Amino acid sequence: MVRSTLVVSLLYGLAWLLSSRIDPALPIQRIARAGIACRIVGLFARRWIIDHVYSGSADSKLYDSQARILIQAKHEGLDPLFLGYRPQGKETGHLVQIVTKVYGITGANEIAGFFIFALFSWIGAVCFYKAASIAIPNLDRRKYALLVFTVPSLVYWPSSIGKDAWMLMMLGITTLGAAILNKHLANPAGVGCIAVGLSGAAYLRGHLVAIAAVALAVAQMWPRRGRGTVRTVITLVLAIGCLTYASSAVTSKFGGDDAAERDDSVSSILSFANNQTAQGGSNFKPVAVTNPTTLPLGIVTVLFRPLPLIDARSGRQFIGALEAMILLVLTYRSRRSLFASFRQFGRSVHVRFATTYTLAFVIPFSYIANFGILARQRTQVLPLFFILLALLPDLAPDGVDVPSEKSDLRATSGTTTADPRTPVLRRYRYPTRL
Repeated sequence: MVRSTLVVSLLYGLAWLLSSRIDPALPIQRIARAGIACRIVGLFARRWIIDHVYSGSADSKLYDSQARILIQAKHEGLDPLFLGYRPQGKETGHLVQIVTKVYGITGANEIAGFFIFALFSWIGAVCFYKAASIAIPNLDRRKYALLVFTVPSLVYWPSSIGKDAWMLMMLGITTLGAAILNKHLANPAGVGCIAVGLSGAAYLRGHLVAIAAVALAVAQMWPRRGRGTVRTVITLVLAIGCLTYASSAVTSKFGGDDAAERDDSVSSILSFANNQTAQGGSNFKPVAVTNPTTLPLGIVTVLFRPLPLIDARSGRQFIGALEAMILLVLTYRSRRSLFASFRQFGRSVHVRFATTYTLAFVIPFSYIANFGILARQRTQVLPLFFILLALLPDLAPDGVDVPSEKSDLRATSGTTTADPRTPVLRRYRYPTRL
């Protein structure tokens, strides 16, 4: 217990210090620290609900018990199966291995595991924020920080031992790598982040790697002028590599013991997912996006349902539905940001990546027929969707001057000097409280 307390205290202390390096603006630093506090509250709330509402019936209990068995078997030189280890599938086995590694540092302590996985989700939020602030000059940084650090879904679901926290961290690292590469092609840090993020995500959920890789390829391969032949060739090589990696990830995800019993077509895979999730008290009839006409309803279902008074059937569902309703209202109020994202789609690689990932996520997950599973899974798309809600308009007459990506002027001490390498000054509307 002492060991676990010391390790957790040290890591959270380092995270608290790191929050001062996230952004030079003090309000952003405070929001990041609030994100740490929110996740601590979220992990205790999650654990209390698991113990008292679900009577201990949760995946985190399985991961904890199986990791303890593996540790005991290693120490005593016994077969894990003899001690009660029960393989639950490839992805579950991989997560148990991750929990085992965590317990190797903290000691076999479930609450310490909750703290570490909650920290994973916070690290993911930091990566998402850094990527957006690097890649998008007209980002409402305060709004985006509030969304990615404090939205209840991103605080509650990943704040326990489970796949959600790990996936948020790995997708955040991948997104940060993409933003770095956008600024400096073939930058080792960007390549390393993408390699680590995609590999870590594929370890648990290969289908999300496929979605992220396709989004990266679309973002990079979109026609852009003035990039040069060498940059175009390198971009194509990276995009093809991402797509190849995605193909292997999909094969790994959907290949299994039952592969012989169903064909490998996309429609069969999605129908299988529908049948697997259409059970329990939170089941509903999914939209199942099959053509462009069903895409709008699919977007509403995946991102904003369940809705109060329409889909909620219990008190717990009603609480989740309130958050979905607030998010829907926020999206409507951020319609100018959405319109700005449409205009910037052709100019901003990061906006293309966020938009493509969101749409590519909606299509397969529209087949999920359970609100509980859907609410949990959407945490892996919300940080990128929030980018589209936090964009500022291209031009604002009452804004302040900040540099954009194209320009031939430099502002220095009230004078302007021609320089074709420096950005032109445009007028963006930035939040006044930054």
